[in-house]
Amino acid sequence: MRSPFLSISAVSFLLAMLPALTVAGDEPTDWRSWPTGERLVVSVGGFYPTLNTKVAVADEDGIIGAVISFEDDLKLDKRKATLFGDLRWRVAKRHTIGVSYFELDRSSFESGGGTIIIGDEQLDPNLPIESFFDIQVLDFSYSYSFLMDERKELYAGLGLSLEELKFGIRGTADSDNPGDITPGEPIEERVELIAPLPTLNLGFNYAFTDKWMLDLTAGWFAVGLELADNEDFDGSIIRGSAGIRWKAFENFGLRASYELFDVDIDYRKRSAVGELQYDYRGPAIGVEWFF
Repeated sequence: MRSPFLSISAVSFLLAMLPALTVAGDEPTDWRSWPTGERLVVSVGGFYPTLNTKVAVADEDGIIGAVISFEDDLKLDKRKATLFGDLRWRVAKRHTIGVSYFELDRSSFESGGGTIIIGDEQLDPNLPIESFFDIQVLDFSYSYSFLMDERKELYAGLGLSLEELKFGIRGTADSDNPGDITPGEPIEERVELIAPLPTLNLGFNYAFTDKWMLDLTAGWFAVGLELADNEDFDGSIIRGSAGIRWKAFENFGLRASYELFDVDIDYRKRSAVGELQYDYRGPAIGVEWFF
């Protein structure tokens, strides 16, 4: 069952932003007819990213072991399609909030075909290894347009990417392992966490015509947090998007883009220490409704 945390966060964010509606009443209404002045845009579509996921697990002494590639070493899919949803609400001429969501699950059960080390324990490369990497991403954003006219908009803002990660590896110890464990003993490592990653965002929209628009966004941030007693992480995120939008009809359009997410996390929970790096990048295409 999916954790309700992300859904509750979305509702809380929208309720917190309701007071911003009072600002809209003080703004002139002519900007709402501009190509850059869309009030409410709802988008759904497909994302087909190339995936690169690496994990390193420490031993009992806290020494980080070899880096494991989920795609190369554990045979998870390097590319996989998924769906996404996005909502952008311009509560006033220069103030916009947004919420977006997507999830991506992958799993594998086959021989790794090479040396795989978890902490100070080595898995038998000749026996099947079970692995999975699941991710849910819920993004919130607020932006302020400090330059805006009928054709162009330049804005900056803040974002928060809540990334719920679940990943694990299970296999059998290598019979040649010189460690203290009994040869053939099952080995398993599993981690579940929600990584709150804030971003500083910058974006630019340019309307070539009333129907065609270029939109560019970029974001970056690095953060260190203590989540609970004996549980903390350091994380950084880089993200970007370049897209073309076509408003085919008054209330309907299409958007094609290239999306990039790159995340690096150092995670500690009690005696478990690890490094996690993952990025997903690729084309996305969706439909948009304007209200």
